[in-house]
Amino acid sequence: TPCKCSDFASAQVSAGGIDSRFVDPATLMARQTKNLFLCGEILDVDGDCGGYNLHFALGSALLMHNS
Repeated sequence: TPCKCSDFASAQVSAGGIDSRFVDPATLMARQTKNLFLCGEILDVDGDCGGYNLHFALGSALLMHNS
């Protein structure tokens, strides 16, 4: 059971980022700015601890690279 939150320097993940509604899910290109691609933790995607955030960061980078 968590007792308290630690400071940001001790965090494993942070919440927030660019809303995914502003990004084309097929390419990860910003809908409002052509040729601006966004991936990883800059997007508002929060996974549980256990490698899910790292998996999303790597997978989204691969998708962006292939776009």
